[in-house]
Amino acid sequence: MLRRGALVAALVVVAADGHAVAGSCGSDAGPGVDWSGCSKLRLMLTGIDFAASNFEGANLTGTDFKGSNLDGSAFYKSDISRVSFRGSSLNGANFEKATGLRTNFDGAKAQGANFQKSEFNRSSFIKTNLAGANMTKADVGRGSFESANLEGVPFVLANISRTTFAGANLRGADFQNAFTYNANFEQTDLSGAKNLVQEQIDIACGNETTVLPQGLKRPERWDCDE
Repeated sequence: MLRRGALVAALVVVAADGHAVAGSCGSDAGPGVDWSGCSKLRLMLTGIDFAASNFEGANLTGTDFKGSNLDGSAFYKSDISRVSFRGSSLNGANFEKATGLRTNFDGAKAQGANFQKSEFNRSSFIKTNLAGANMTKADVGRGSFESANLEGVPFVLANISRTTFAGANLRGADFQNAFTYNANFEQTDLSGAKNLVQEQIDIACGNETTVLPQGLKRPERWDCDE
């Protein structure tokens, strides 16, 4: 028969791709905690230091991380629907292939964070600092990046349909092959954005406050749907 300590250790399972899928779910919140594969639903975890923690494959639905330090933490393939990261620090965090509906990142610091192939429909990134983050192949449809810092962010092959970018810093942001249907560029300066083509502008929307890159023109009818 396994001793209690050995039994807990045996619960830590590693998937074939090397990502942990079950961690020490009973561990106290703190830096470097391993909650991979755990169910941590609707918890109040505000203002806590979670630096370099592991949430890979975890179900965190409805949990509140407002104002917490999550720098360098891993959320690979986690479920973070309706999670609040408002005002949190997420610099260098890994959200690759994570999923979240109506997730709130407002005012967070997420410089260099990885959102590749993630799905964050109807999520909010208002005033979030995402400079140098990676949104390649991300699905952020119907979201909001109002007044966000998106300098140097690649939205390559991303779905940004019906997403709002009013007042966002898009210098060096790369929109190569991004799906821009009804993306709202009102009050947005796109002059420093990269790899936008006329076809993407034609299916997006904006107004007289929108600044387009050189060589692109405003369509005759370009109003955004209410």
